[in-house]
Amino acid sequence: MRLWEIKKNDKWGAYPRFFLRCYFCGTELVPRHSVLHKVLKNKSHALDVSYKCPNCDWYVTFGIPITKEEFESIYRARNGYVYEPEEIWQNKEKVKEKLKALGYW
Repeated sequence: MRLWEIKKNDKWGAYPRFFLRCYFCGTELVPRHSVLHKVLKNKSHALDVSYKCPNCDWYVTFGIPITKEEFESIYRARNGYVYEPEEIWQNKEKVKEKLKALGYW
């Protein structure tokens, strides 16, 4: 069984089947961005999903191998390689406050 659930036709693309906590403070991690990759050397595909701690700003990226079919489905859903889930950030008050301070909204 995979540790990540890959959802076709979904902008984010991969969801952990385990709880993501900050390594340092234990706070639940918030999705930061997701990037699709084509690996030319062996003609494979991958999805990098990054998470950030809203408390201490620890940042982590997971590289997830995916099939060509999964790659194409996620690419079509987001219309590109990169996705930044602003709608998720807007629902997390601490993240929203930090982004407002940086001039995002």
